[in-house]
Amino acid sequence: MALEPTQALDASGHYQAHDDSGTRVAAATAAPAVSLPPAALAAAATLGAWMSQPAVCDTYVRLLAEYEPSSVLAFLQQHQEYDVRRCIEICRTAGVLDGEAYLHERLGEYDAAMRLHLKDITRCVFGAM
Repeated sequence: MALEPTQALDASGHYQAHDDSGTRVAAATAAPAVSLPPAALAAAATLGAWMSQPAVCDTYVRLLAEYEPSSVLAFLQQHQEYDVRRCIEICRTAGVLDGEAYLHERLGEYDAAMRLHLKDITRCVFGAM
């Protein structure tokens, strides 16, 4: 089965294609490199430095949970710099079941994750509970 390439910015601000395993894809299948202006590179580097701090990530998860709950799971899956237990509490408080379940899965707490997934499915099928 072929893996779909995804794109990410490298340190120089160019897009690099990688498959789902993180392996770099041949240049022929990658999108053309796009250079960012120096100010954008500096902003991206600063943001990256900030997002590598657990307290900042935790705060961002809290803000996402409050204002954009449908984006929490994607953020959690793409970043690892947060305090998992703290983010479980944030998701629980905000009712972000898919994010909370994902975090329990990361901790190996599969029973808790399964209960949350079932609760999320029930909520989707039968309305808010």
